[in-house]
Amino acid sequence: YSLSNIENISSLYMAQKMSSSKSLVKLTKSEILLKLSNLPKYNKNNKFNWNVTDNSNIHDPTDLKLYRNFKFKTFEDTWAFLTKIAMRSHLTAHHPTIINTYNKVTLELNTHDVNGLTDLDFKLAKRFSDYAFKIGEIEQVDD
Repeated sequence: YSLSNIENISSLYMAQKMSSSKSLVKLTKSEILLKLSNLPKYNKNNKFNWNVTDNSNIHDPTDLKLYRNFKFKTFEDTWAFLTKIAMRSHLTAHHPTIINTYNKVTLELNTHDVNGLTDLDFKLAKRFSDYAFKIGEIEQVDD
């Protein structure tokens, strides 16, 4: 893709997003718990699963955020993952908080427009998990 193509795709998506109110409806806590249970679980020990946190553990004054830690074998794998995250985030005009140190990444998702979580956050969480699985995420060992 050229930069102008990406900008055109992004503009089209943003126009679609503005016209679709469903993706911007703040989810209730019961809806969040149901959607959380439906996200992919690649590890029986719940090491690869998404979690929800409230603002007592988070950087911004929002109600809830979806977060997950990822670990890869190499920096190159990590960078490939971050590139996919960056492109998808740009195309959806929905940008996560990204924290990266060498082969580790923490992602935090929420929808600032509603000050909480929406369907879009969970769709992106699933897609980001799929990216990590395909690239070769490794299990994290507690330090």
